[in-house]
Amino acid sequence: MDERGSRLRAFVAVTRPVNVLITAATIIVAGLIAGITTDRFDVLVIAAASAALLAAFGNVVNDIFDVSIDRINKPERVLVSGRLSIRSARFLAVVLAGLGVALAGLVSIPVLGIALISAAVLYAYSSVLKHIPLVGNITVGLMTGLAFIYGGFAAGHPEAGMIPAVFAFFYNIGREILKDIEDIEGDKAGRIRTFPILVGAEYAMTVATVVFAVTIVLTLVPYMMGWYGLAYLAVVVLGVDAVLLSLMFSLWKTPTRHNISRICQWLKYDMVVGIAAIYTGTHFS
Repeated sequence: MDERGSRLRAFVAVTRPVNVLITAATIIVAGLIAGITTDRFDVLVIAAASAALLAAFGNVVNDIFDVSIDRINKPERVLVSGRLSIRSARFLAVVLAGLGVALAGLVSIPVLGIALISAAVLYAYSSVLKHIPLVGNITVGLMTGLAFIYGGFAAGHPEAGMIPAVFAFFYNIGREILKDIEDIEGDKAGRIRTFPILVGAEYAMTVATVVFAVTIVLTLVPYMMGWYGLAYLAVVVLGVDAVLLSLMFSLWKTPTRHNISRICQWLKYDMVVGIAAIYTGTHFS
């Protein structure tokens, strides 16, 4: 029983459940932002489950391709530690992709199309795109932003996802650049030419800082344009912008691998606050 339980935990862990839950929450909030009606909420839940399964697929595929690199960068990960075989991970990836696409087909044709494209891009990202300087970072930003469009389509109003999609695009490009800086040692050993390796860690830090500065400016636009009110402004300034400024100050003060890893974790959690800010802007302004 303990062996089965350990194997089940490994299957769950390799999907990166926190990231998967954030993806599901993003779709739900995107639907709420888009004005989902009560009679369509079950459709939104199916879309969220579909997106979560596809995100899990992407995480598993990424770990499969990164085994050699993770032996240096992330030795605690499931495949590197031997808690799950690569063969089992491949089987899991196929199941996750199949279920994710099948559920998307229950929502609508546009959502099914996005799901198929997403699955293909996620595989291409892990196998090819992530090894091209900046292209991989931009791909992650696009995929994260697409989640809001995905939720908008599920609600029948894809245009409502455009503002959060733009925020997510820039925010995640910055975070991905920092993750690449964190992984320089392993990427060099794996002969992968990421952006920080190509231009140097300090220059990459500068680019990431500029991207986050652009993100902060963009978060003020919905209030300045009168789209969202004071409630949104308060949450986004205190919960997102102030945190970003603090993390960037910490980055330049202590640009160590350990601190960059900590900053990336904080950025992951702060995405949830950003989603909450947008929800506040659409419902309490």
